Amino acid sequence: MKRSLRTLAAVLAALALLLPLSSCKKSAGLPAEDPRTVLLVDGKYAVSYDLYRYFYLNYKTGYTDADFAEGKAAQTEAELREQCFYGLRSLCATLSLAADYGITPEDGDIKAAAETSVSEAIETLGGKSEYAASLKENYMTDSVFRFMMAAQACEDKLFSTLTTGLGLIETDDEKILSVLRGDGCVRIVQVLISKTNGFSDEKNRETADKVLRLAREGEDFDRLIANYSNDYSMTSDGYYFTRGYMLEEVEKASFALAVGEISDVVVSRSGYHVIKRLPKEDSYLAENLSTLKAQYQSCEFYALIDARRDQLTVRTNDLFAELDHTTLIY
Repeated sequence: MKRSLRTLAAVLAALALLLPLSSCKKSAGLPAEDPRTVLLVDGKYAVSYDLYRYFYLNYKTGYTDADFAEGKAAQTEAELREQCFYGLRSLCATLSLAADYGITPEDGDIKAAAETSVSEAIETLGGKSEYAASLKENYMTDSVFRFMMAAQACEDKLFSTLTTGLGLIETDDEKILSVLRGDGCVRIVQVLISKTNGFSDEKNRETADKVLRLAREGEDFDRLIANYSNDYSMTSDGYYFTRGYMLEEVEKASFALAVGEISDVVVSRSGYHVIKRLPKEDSYLAENLSTLKAQYQSCEFYALIDARRDQLTVRTNDLFAELDHTTLIY
C-alpha cells in the first residue's frame, strides 16, 4: 500500500543484484556499455543510453505484448517515457539536493560505499561471471550499477545529514509522538478490490459499489473486509500512516474522513478502495513508535526530494527520439 517510487531502491530495484538469481548463467564478461547521452535532467545531469535503457526495460515489464499492438503502441510508449522521466527526475533530485549539502557521487566515502556494494554483490552472487550474468538479467551494466550504488550512498548520507546531522527533520521521540497523536497521522481500514484479481474492471467496480452500499447500510465493516477485500497485508489494526506514505488518492480520502466515517469508492492504480477511518489507539502509537518514527522521517525526507524533483526539467536529443520498444533491447 505504500506509495511507489519513494526511494532509489524502489524506483530502480538495483539492490536486487545482491540476491542470487536462479536463472543466471555464467557469462564470458561484463555486458557491453554505451555511454552516449540520450537526455539531460536539469540541464546538467547526463543520462546515458544504458541508464535510460535500464529504467525503460524495468518499467516495460509491467506491460504485455498486447499493450504494444497496433493502435495501442503509441500510448504505451508515451506512458513508458513519462515513467522513465519521473524516475530519472527523482534520481537527479536526490543528487541535486545532496549537492546542496556538499554530498556528491565523487566524494571519497561515497565512492568507497559504492565499491563495497559491488564487492558484496560479486561475493554474494558467487563470482565475477555470476555478477556479469546478474547485471544482464537486470538490464544493467557495471557502470550503471556502480552509479546507482553511489546515488544510494548519497541518499543515505543526505538523510543522515538532515536528521541527526542538522536536525532539519525531527528526531525527538516526544515531538514525533505528538505529531502521530494529532492531525499528522491517521488510522484506517479498507476493502480493496484489486485491479489484478482476475476480474474485469467493470466487475471490480460493481463489487466496490456493492461494498460501499452494504457499508452504508450498516453491514459490519470487518465482515466486508473478510468477504471482499484483496488487501492481504492489512493487519487487524489497520493502517496507521503519516502524510506522504500512502497512495495519493488513498491518503487524500483518508485524511478527509471524520473518525467512523466511510469514504466513497476511491480509485487508484491499485484498484478500488472503500475506506473507513478509525480512532487511533495511544497504546499502539507507543508500542510502534520506532516504526512510525521511521515512516514519518522517511515521508518528510521524500517530500523534500519530491519538491526538488518537481523543479527539474528533461531535455532529450536526437538519439532519444530513436528509442522505443523495438530498439531498446538487451
